[in-house]
Amino acid sequence: MDRGYLERTQGDPLGEERIWYGVQNAVLAVANISKILWGPQAKDGTWPKEKERTPLRVFLGVSEPSDLKSKDMRNHLEHFDERIDKWFQWAQTQPGPPHRTDRTVASLPPSWAGKSRFRWIDANSLQVSFWDDTYELETIGNEVARISDILEDELSSPWFS
Repeated sequence: MDRGYLERTQGDPLGEERIWYGVQNAVLAVANISKILWGPQAKDGTWPKEKERTPLRVFLGVSEPSDLKSKDMRNHLEHFDERIDKWFQWAQTQPGPPHRTDRTVASLPPSWAGKSRFRWIDANSLQVSFWDDTYELETIGNEVARISDILEDELSSPWFS
C-alpha cells in the first residue's frame, strides 16, 4: 500500500472507501494464506494441521512467529456484527454517551485506543487497527511478496515445465 495514496485520499470519502475495499480483500487473502501454511484454526484456538504443514513453511522460509498466522483481523472484519454487539454491551458500562470511530484513514492518536475504535488505518505506520489489535500491512505485504517470488521461481523451474 502506498503511503502517498493514503495521504492524498484522507478526507475523500470515495478514496477512503476504495482503501477499505482493498484492505478487506488483502486481509481475507492473507487469512487464506494462513490456512495453507498452518491449516484451519480450531474453535479452541489450536492449529490441528500445524505440524503437518511445517515442511511447506520451512520450504518457503516462513518463521515462527509469523505475522501471516493470525486471523484475528480477518475475524474482526468478517464478524463485524458480533463486534457491534460486544461494543454495545461494553458501551452500556461507560460513563457518558457512547461514541465510536469507524473506517478511518488517519494518523492514530495514542489516546484513541480501546473499544471505541473500530476499523482504522494509520497512514503513517501502515497499520490497520480494530480495537486494540493491530495488523502490520507493510510487514505482511513484504512477506507475501517474498513468498510469491519463491513460488514464481519454483513454477518456472524445469520440474513444472
